Amino acid sequence: MDTSSEQKLVSALIAQHQELREDVAAILAHATSLDRSNVDLVYDELSKFKSDLFQHLKLENETFYVKYLAKKRSEGEDIEQLNNFIEQMDVIGEVVTQFLSKYATAESILNSPTGEFMKRLHEVTDILDVRIETEEGSTYQMFLSTPSSSDLPRMTEIPLASER
Repeated sequence: MDTSSEQKLVSALIAQHQELREDVAAILAHATSLDRSNVDLVYDELSKFKSDLFQHLKLENETFYVKYLAKKRSEGEDIEQLNNFIEQMDVIGEVVTQFLSKYATAESILNSPTGEFMKRLHEVTDILDVRIETEEGSTYQMFLSTPSSSDLPRMTEIPLASER
């Protein structure tokens, strides 16, 4: 992959991150006073987020990380730390996916215990922010410059609200 196509890939991923942030902001804006009158709007925004997220994860997991690993291998670098980092990113993706599965219908959103949907939404927002900031702040730049694997970012544990 040449430098120009690598840059285009990273630019596309960053643009998708912005779209995901906008999706979450729209959900938060409509869900602050969740009731029967706006639950369909919240559900529609959540469905858009889900679609955008899965599109992003597909590009990232099937293209970006595959190319990053191939690039590291071709340079003779140890990829164990990168594989561990990818696993951490997958865990974050799974937490968000579980949230989306739990609230897969407007009724499941509306019928959740008072405040639980918003609590879980804030947890997902926090964990998604960690992933985006890690990728944009270092991972994508390292892909473009290919430093040694020892320069990969370290993920910090973010306790979910249920663990606090």
